[in-house]
Amino acid sequence: MEIIVSNIFLDKLTAFRKNAFSNEDDNKILLSSKITRLLNSNINIVTNITEEEVDRCFTSNLGEKEYKTIKDTIIHKLIKNGYDYDEMNDISKIDCKSFLFTDNTCLTNIDDGIIELNFDKNKSEFYLDSMLTQRTFTNEYEEIKQYIPPCNCMLYIDPYLLEGKAKERKVKNENFKKLIHSFINGNLNVKFHLTILTKLGQFNYHTKEFVVVPEENINDLKTTLDEDDSIEYNIYLIDQLYYGKDYTNKFRDRIFFTNYTKGSIGHPNEEKTTYFNQNFMAISTDINRDYNDFFRELKYWQSFINRIPEIKYETSTKYGNLRNGNRIFKEI
Repeated sequence: MEIIVSNIFLDKLTAFRKNAFSNEDDNKILLSSKITRLLNSNINIVTNITEEEVDRCFTSNLGEKEYKTIKDTIIHKLIKNGYDYDEMNDISKIDCKSFLFTDNTCLTNIDDGIIELNFDKNKSEFYLDSMLTQRTFTNEYEEIKQYIPPCNCMLYIDPYLLEGKAKERKVKNENFKKLIHSFINGNLNVKFHLTILTKLGQFNYHTKEFVVVPEENINDLKTTLDEDDSIEYNIYLIDQLYYGKDYTNKFRDRIFFTNYTKGSIGHPNEEKTTYFNQNFMAISTDINRDYNDFFRELKYWQSFINRIPEIKYETSTKYGNLRNGNRIFKEI
């Protein structure tokens, strides 16, 4: 994960912020502050600012207590923390969790679903609206779609996805598909990667045995996903779904991770009023802390998945057509 920022973008950001204060535009002031906070985080920077300009800026700011521009502030960070130089005339291969802050001189030949802010292209409309707490909805997926930042992959953890009778599951599977598509931009030119963790079954305390979900439950979910050409998916079934070392620490809500977000949902696939929470890392009040937590949890779930056996209770535990792994787990 990296922040890739062009020299010209920083000049435009300074002008954008100055204009925002001149016009007393609170939203633009807030946007510039959020972007500056991310740029000043501990995330590694790749830029086309040359060493000569860095040295020149450092020399001209000697003895200054306050920096004149956002670029001066960022260059101070580059001097302190180091950075990688790139001409930025061909950005083609980056981690899906990276941020692009570009201008029109940059050739951003990248997969869709990666965040790119470019003031010339007006690519910033989602930025302030992606942090949500207790947003209630009842299967009105369009209501949450407008708050989803660009993404192209997801880890979705739902203990209850395979439960229910045939009629209930039909509704649940169709609503689940709608939920996933609220995260998929209609112009996405790559397959959306989806990894699902759900329960293999339930322990029956009366008979003292583990009851595996019927095979038709699994097949119904597979059929729903197989019919969707925009998604490549894996389904992993486990008998104990928990986070950390304590298996009693189980889930009541559905939890999801995308390229840039972590969130939870109450009952998204039933006909119930529920809530939607989403933490967009780039505008967190403590970016460094929240990103450390984000990557630590992704690493945990990656390790969790790697420990799942191929067969449990004489049932296959792994399904899907995503052959080379979900891109969300790369570079973590």
